[in-house]
Amino acid sequence: MSRLPRRIESPRLWLRQLEITDAEPLHAELQRSHAHLAPWLDWVRKDTSLGEREAFCRRVRGLYACERSLTVGLWRKGEERLVGVMDARDIDWCIPSAELGYWGAGESQGRGYLSEALRALATCLIEELRFERLWLSCDARNLASQRVAERSGFELEGRLRRHRRDAAGRLGDTLLYARLR
Repeated sequence: MSRLPRRIESPRLWLRQLEITDAEPLHAELQRSHAHLAPWLDWVRKDTSLGEREAFCRRVRGLYACERSLTVGLWRKGEERLVGVMDARDIDWCIPSAELGYWGAGESQGRGYLSEALRALATCLIEELRFERLWLSCDARNLASQRVAERSGFELEGRLRRHRRDAAGRLGDTLLYARLR
């Protein structure tokens, strides 16, 4: 049995481990949010098939089973609507630490769902599982992602200059944020 939680509750959301049956709503939301997400996430493509989303859901369940990552859908309570996805990956149980990542549905922007979910996930990992360090990175031009990190108690640790290329191929900086126990 995994030490990682299958489900975390926040005031307005359920953070639930992705299941194979979540591939369809995941695929639909990524298609709807393509224009919003593509500038920041190089893996977001319009031509990704539902079968590829199903394979993704199977892969993250396997990583969960061996405690290497936790990938959760963010589901709005009452409606069971997917408003984003968040993960803790590259888990190092010796420290313990993990890198976090997240994306939010385009039409759910500005409502605080990602900040709420990130606080809930970080609190669970730090307080219940005794993680020492959680960290995340974002494009320095992605102000919304920076606000999510800062509102969730993460502190800016550094800037990697000319570290990434955006969807248009332009070089940009990466910001590193961390939250410690």
